[in-house]
Amino acid sequence: MTLSTTFYAMNSIATAVLWCSYKFMCFMANVKRGPTGEVLDCGTDLNMTNGMAEHCKDLSILTWIVLISSMFSEWLWLALLLAPLRALYMFWVHVAAPWIFAPPPDEEEISEKKQRRMERKQMKYKRA
Repeated sequence: MTLSTTFYAMNSIATAVLWCSYKFMCFMANVKRGPTGEVLDCGTDLNMTNGMAEHCKDLSILTWIVLISSMFSEWLWLALLLAPLRALYMFWVHVAAPWIFAPPPDEEEISEKKQRRMERKQMKYKRA
């Protein structure tokens, strides 16, 4: 079996993705201490659901699956496109769609006292 340039290039990309996700998770879980040794920040729980660590772990798992399965066919590298597709889906569901399809804000009910005050101001400006 001869290995193509695509195989080496995609292995390099997959290795870079795995290394970056590992370093990012190490950075998130790192404990930050003050000058006297007290704990300022205990780091992020990597098992927390719906957090950045979960998405990073999902990316690592997807990359490992693609990396191992690509030994059988070079076409399986296309499965790495699932990562940006998931990112677009998450952006649409959590950011774009709620912003675009949000109902307009309700107009606040103006009390009678404020209504009379506004009417007096309008009458005052009309006279002037």
